[in-house]
Amino acid sequence: MSYWLTAVQLLAEGEPPAAQQPSELTFLVPAAFTLFLLWLVVLRPQQKQQARELAKHKAMLDALKKHDRVATVGGIIGTVDNISPDGTEVTLKVDDKTNTRIRVLRSGIQQVLASEPVADAAGGIAVR
Repeated sequence: MSYWLTAVQLLAEGEPPAAQQPSELTFLVPAAFTLFLLWLVVLRPQQKQQARELAKHKAMLDALKKHDRVATVGGIIGTVDNISPDGTEVTLKVDDKTNTRIRVLRSGIQQVLASEPVADAAGGIAVR
């Protein structure tokens, strides 16, 4: 008889409670973790590399001196003839025959080129 009483009590209670909906937090945690991993593995090393390259470029510009052969970001190759007193502009000599000079921003210099060999008056090779 106890079996019938238990069955009647269950029927009287109605349906069992429905399963609870998962909260938004259960969806947010994996997404946040994935974004953190993306930042840690991809973006952070890239930011560090860019900072190193920027520091290298700044050191190269700080070490710039007269008679350095340089290439600008526009592809112009010349020799540093003068650096302005405030250090923002550089005058480049681009042609020795016509004494052509141009002014560029110091930040527009992309790289310092290696010295090129030039024949001297005695017929030997000198490094400029």
